[in-house]
Amino acid sequence: MIGLGTKFQQILLSHCRQRGFKHAIVETTNPAMYHIYTKKLNGKEFASIYLPTFVTSDDRRPFEHFEGNIPLIVFDLSN
Repeated sequence: MIGLGTKFQQILLSHCRQRGFKHAIVETTNPAMYHIYTKKLNGKEFASIYLPTFVTSDDRRPFEHFEGNIPLIVFDLSN
């Protein structure tokens, strides 16, 4: 049985594949979504952003009080 979150993400990735995208990149801090992306949908974590050091193009640091990383997960849509 596939959960609603997994099914929604499958549809989204399928739509991207049909549109000709070769890769999709997502980010999440939610452990349940991380599990769906990496275990159920076979995404691969390739990097993470350490938020306290993130600076916007206008020199703001909106996440300076957030302690943690945001993993970036890539999907290969070419197959």
